[in-house]
Amino acid sequence: MTPDLGDTYESWNPRVSIAWHPRPSATLYVSAAKGFRAGQLQPSTSLALATPLGIDLPAALAQDSIWSYEIGGKAELFDRLLRIEGALYYSDWKDVTVRVPVGDSGFNGLINSKGTTTKGAELSLTLSPVAGLTVVASGSYIDATYSMAVPETGIVKGAVVDDVAKFTANASVDYRATLADGLGGFARLSWQHSSPRSFVAFPGFLPGDSIDRLDARLGVDIDRLSIALFADNLADDRGATSNRSVFPVESGSDKVSPRLRPRTFGVELSFRYGGPAFRRP
Repeated sequence: MTPDLGDTYESWNPRVSIAWHPRPSATLYVSAAKGFRAGQLQPSTSLALATPLGIDLPAALAQDSIWSYEIGGKAELFDRLLRIEGALYYSDWKDVTVRVPVGDSGFNGLINSKGTTTKGAELSLTLSPVAGLTVVASGSYIDATYSMAVPETGIVKGAVVDDVAKFTANASVDYRATLADGLGGFARLSWQHSSPRSFVAFPGFLPGDSIDRLDARLGVDIDRLSIALFADNLADDRGATSNRSVFPVESGSDKVSPRLRPRTFGVELSFRYGGPAFRRP
């Protein structure tokens, strides 16, 4: 239906999940779920600018809906030395709202597209070889594409959905130890990776960059007080984190904002109420 001020939206949104425990420390599951998002009125400025230009924008956007399906599992192995989690999923999102340029005005209008489809996989491993030491590694693959072309934009059938990284990965090493009575030490090293994000709806926008960020923490817990030295972005990666802010300003150059914050060192103090910050590993 076409929404007006004061309209309400209704949707039947079922969810079904079946889990099987082949043993107490393992779970396999399948699930299916539906969701929706209410429609909205077209921004009045976009509508007013589009009409003289002969651009046909709807006065209101219809609600969208999504069906998601997932199969996965998790298990603890070797007397809880290793924890593994993984999943495969698929989603079908209908009537997704997308932006379209309103001539050269710098404003955008909104329309309902035919939707997107997403296929993905994710895997996470957690290793606890000794007391106080935790090693985590995880990664995901996402293949998200538009179902049909959207006129007046750069979206074609099969184009990658805006601002979605195809590959992401994370890894970290955490260690906590008792240094003395009431005094604990901790250290953490973490790495995050993301493949470039694009923005095909507006071809003039350049894609973001492949991002690799390395962070470190070293500190102590004294009762409820924590003191840590930190180093963020140790490799000083200056990549553009988002495609939305990457655009050409003149031939041979581009303006990018935001990028990762440059390599940063500092001291962090925190105080925890209601209980000690230090916990024995």
